[in-house]
Amino acid sequence: MQKPAINTTVKITALVSLWLFAFLELYFFKIEYSPAGYAAAVILIFFGLWRIETEQDPYQKARIIIILATYVLFWGIIPLGFKVKVPILGGEWGSFPALHTVGSLVFFCYMGVVFLFGKRVDCGWCCPCVTARETIGFAFRDKTPRNDLWWRLRHLKWLSLALLVVYLVFMVIDAGTAYDRAGKTYYDFITYPYTQAFCSSP
Repeated sequence: MQKPAINTTVKITALVSLWLFAFLELYFFKIEYSPAGYAAAVILIFFGLWRIETEQDPYQKARIIIILATYVLFWGIIPLGFKVKVPILGGEWGSFPALHTVGSLVFFCYMGVVFLFGKRVDCGWCCPCVTARETIGFAFRDKTPRNDLWWRLRHLKWLSLALLVVYLVFMVIDAGTAYDRAGKTYYDFITYPYTQAFCSSP
């Protein structure tokens, strides 16, 4: 099915929105922990509705509806409306979904689902980074690098996995010191840079 061309105005709006989204996520959520960061979700939802309206492929339209609904439910309605807390190794509690909090109950449950059904469960249908890419970033999907260099760089994921496993081992041994021993490195060099690069690059 031939996809309709995306006009220049939409692309410029999407580009500005991508950088604003990344700034709101990084500064207000990761650094200042301010409610102003929720403006990023408003941008994402706006582009999600645009994507649903303009998508012609029934399968892709259904997928966008599901990932947008999951995003709103998991990252908005449940944590803000119901204040659900999730247990974390070491006796701490985090706000739902705590999906990227290594050692949380949701982290282990989600990891089990991925092991059973494959990474597409996350990357194709639920991941908030993919939600941003498929909504705000969709206008630039045709610009995604696809040469041999980028294909070879995929092996860097094993470095990320190795550091994650090290962090998990420390969590099991002594959850109180695990963050200082491996967690800070994992989040500072893997999770946060990946999240911002994936969400904000066209």
